[in-house]
Amino acid sequence: IALMENPAFSKRSIETVRAQREALAASLRALGAVVAPSRSNFLFFTLPGTGGPALAAGLARRGVLVRELSSAAEGYLRVTVGSAEENAIFLDALKEAR
Repeated sequence: IALMENPAFSKRSIETVRAQREALAASLRALGAVVAPSRSNFLFFTLPGTGGPALAAGLARRGVLVRELSSAAEGYLRVTVGSAEENAIFLDALKEAR
C-alpha cells in the first residue's frame, strides 16, 4: 500500500535495482561467472570450476548468504541484488571464497 501511495519512491526503487543488478552482473562476469539473464531483484549464476555447495558455504562463513540451487542446476547460486555497498561486500566475500 505504501508503494502504491508513493509512485515516485517505487519508480526510484525499481531504477536502483535495475542499475545495481546490471553492475553486479557485469562484476560477476568479470570474475568469470556465467550469469543468467534477469529482470528481477536477484541473479542466478555459476563460477566454472567451483562447486555450488562449497562456494555457498564459503560465503556463509564470511557472513554472506546466497541460495544454493544445485538441485535445479548444478553449481548455480542465487544472490539478491542489494545496494552498491552490499553488492561490494558480496563480491569481496566471493573473491575470498572461491
